[in-house]
Amino acid sequence: MKERRKHKRTEIDILVNYSKKAKVLTKNISETGMCILSDSPFIQGTILNLRFYLLGKEEIKVYGKVIWNREIDPGIYENGIEFWNINNKDKETIKKYINDKVSSE
Repeated sequence: MKERRKHKRTEIDILVNYSKKAKVLTKNISETGMCILSDSPFIQGTILNLRFYLLGKEEIKVYGKVIWNREIDPGIYENGIEFWNINNKDKETIKKYINDKVSSE
Protein backbone atom coordinates (compact mmCIF):
# COMPACT_ATOMS: atom_id res chain seq x y z
CA MET A 1 0.00 0.00 0.00
CA LYS A 2 1.37 3.40 -0.99
CA GLU A 3 2.00 5.99 1.75
CA ARG A 4 -0.32 8.99 1.24
CA ARG A 5 1.37 11.40 3.62
CA LYS A 6 3.39 14.26 2.17
CA HIS A 7 5.69 14.62 5.17
CA LYS A 8 7.79 12.21 7.20
CA ARG A 9 6.30 11.20 10.53
CA THR A 10 8.03 9.67 13.53
CA GLU A 11 6.93 8.23 16.82
CA ILE A 12 7.46 10.53 19.78
CA ASP A 13 6.62 10.35 23.46
CA ILE A 14 6.48 13.86 24.92
CA LEU A 15 4.10 15.88 27.07
CA VAL A 16 2.14 18.60 25.28
CA ASN A 17 0.42 21.47 27.08
CA TYR A 18 -2.78 22.47 25.33
CA SER A 19 -4.21 24.74 28.01
CA LYS A 20 -2.93 26.19 31.27
CA LYS A 21 -3.93 23.10 33.23
CA ALA A 22 -4.03 20.25 30.73
CA LYS A 23 -1.26 18.01 29.43
CA VAL A 24 -1.42 15.02 27.09
CA LEU A 25 1.03 12.57 25.56
CA THR A 26 1.82 12.35 21.88
CA LYS A 27 1.98 9.33 19.63
CA ASN A 28 3.74 10.80 16.60
CA ILE A 29 4.70 14.08 14.94
CA SER A 30 5.34 15.48 11.47
CA GLU A 31 6.24 19.00 10.39
CA THR A 32 2.54 19.68 9.72
CA GLY A 33 0.87 18.04 12.73
CA MET A 34 0.81 15.45 15.49
CA CYS A 35 -1.26 12.68 16.98
CA ILE A 36 -2.21 13.25 20.64
CA LEU A 37 -3.43 10.56 23.03
CA SER A 38 -6.19 11.44 25.50
CA ASP A 39 -8.82 9.88 27.76
CA SER A 40 -11.66 11.59 25.88
CA PRO A 41 -12.00 12.66 22.24
CA PHE A 42 -11.20 16.23 21.30
CA ILE A 43 -13.97 17.97 19.38
CA GLN A 44 -13.21 18.19 15.66
CA GLY A 45 -12.56 21.76 14.55
CA THR A 46 -11.35 22.90 17.98
CA ILE A 47 -8.27 25.13 17.91
CA LEU A 48 -5.69 24.29 20.58
CA ASN A 49 -2.81 26.45 21.82
CA LEU A 50 0.01 23.87 21.95
CA ARG A 51 3.36 24.07 23.74
CA PHE A 52 5.95 21.32 23.83
CA TYR A 53 9.69 20.75 23.92
CA LEU A 54 11.85 18.79 21.52
CA LEU A 55 15.14 17.42 22.79
CA GLY A 56 14.29 18.92 26.18
CA LYS A 57 15.31 22.43 25.17
CA GLU A 58 13.57 23.67 22.02
CA GLU A 59 10.14 25.01 23.02
CA ILE A 60 7.61 24.88 20.21
CA LYS A 61 4.51 27.10 20.44
CA VAL A 62 1.87 26.56 17.79
CA TYR A 63 -1.86 26.51 17.26
CA GLY A 64 -3.33 23.21 16.19
CA LYS A 65 -6.72 22.30 14.77
CA VAL A 66 -8.35 18.99 15.70
CA ILE A 67 -8.96 17.20 12.38
CA TRP A 68 -10.01 13.73 13.52
CA ASN A 69 -10.28 11.42 16.52
CA ARG A 70 -10.85 7.73 17.14
CA GLU A 71 -11.07 5.42 20.11
CA ILE A 72 -8.22 2.89 20.03
CA ASP A 73 -8.98 1.19 23.37
CA PRO A 74 -11.75 1.75 25.90
CA GLY A 75 -11.17 5.28 27.23
CA ILE A 76 -8.09 5.95 25.06
CA TYR A 77 -8.37 8.21 22.02
CA GLU A 78 -6.05 9.31 19.23
CA ASN A 79 -6.60 12.90 18.09
CA GLY A 80 -5.15 14.15 14.80
CA ILE A 81 -3.92 17.72 15.09
CA GLU A 82 -2.94 19.93 12.15
CA PHE A 83 -0.52 22.76 12.96
CA TRP A 84 -1.70 26.31 12.21
CA ASN A 85 0.40 29.47 12.08
CA ILE A 86 3.64 27.63 12.77
CA ASN A 87 6.65 29.88 12.32
CA ASN A 88 9.53 28.81 10.08
CA LYS A 89 11.97 28.35 12.99
CA ASP A 90 9.66 25.92 14.80
CA LYS A 91 8.81 24.09 11.57
CA GLU A 92 12.52 23.65 10.81
CA THR A 93 13.19 22.46 14.39
CA ILE A 94 10.49 19.79 14.03
CA LYS A 95 11.73 18.80 10.56
CA LYS A 96 15.32 18.46 11.83
CA TYR A 97 14.15 16.42 14.83
CA ILE A 98 12.21 14.03 12.56
CA ASN A 99 15.02 13.70 10.00
CA ASP A 100 17.59 13.02 12.76
CA LYS A 101 15.34 10.45 14.42
CA VAL A 102 14.39 8.68 11.17
CA SER A 103 18.02 8.49 10.01
CA SER A 104 19.10 6.96 13.34
CA GLU A 105 16.47 4.16 13.21
